[in-house]
Amino acid sequence: MNERSWRWLTCWLRPQFWAVASYRVERAVHLASGPTWPIVRLASRPLFGVIRPGTVDIDCRAQLGPGLMIAHPALGVVVSCHASIGARAMLTGGNCIGVTQRFQAGDRLRIGDDVNLGANAVVLGPISLGDRVSVGAGAVATRDAPDDAVVRLPASTVHIRGEDSERH
Repeated sequence: MNERSWRWLTCWLRPQFWAVASYRVERAVHLASGPTWPIVRLASRPLFGVIRPGTVDIDCRAQLGPGLMIAHPALGVVVSCHASIGARAMLTGGNCIGVTQRFQAGDRLRIGDDVNLGANAVVLGPISLGDRVSVGAGAVATRDAPDDAVVRLPASTVHIRGEDSERH
């Protein structure tokens, strides 16, 4: 077996693949069943529970663009049903994409194309993140961000070993 075939085969064994595949199948069932969705969901839940990794929870009503990458699914990923994520998004792990109490019917949580969420980054809507936005590790995005923005924590060096003074 050559290297290309081996890589293609190992793709099927990764939890990232099963997380996105189960989302796609569950979404297709959701869209096809229409008003009978609650009954179909109860009947299909055992199947999706088996094939979906326990640490990745993507609601089937979320809208995902092509090229979604989940780098470290063991850290956990949660995507709300209200989320709309653009193409080629990168979820590093430990990410939560959800809504706050100020969320009302009709609001959306929109994430643009080529967005990168660092480890343990959280996006709480209703907000809109533009294209090519980077949300730093541990940061919590609760306000809109324009294209090419960087959302980060305010980090500073407090003390350096060997020096008596503190820096802020």
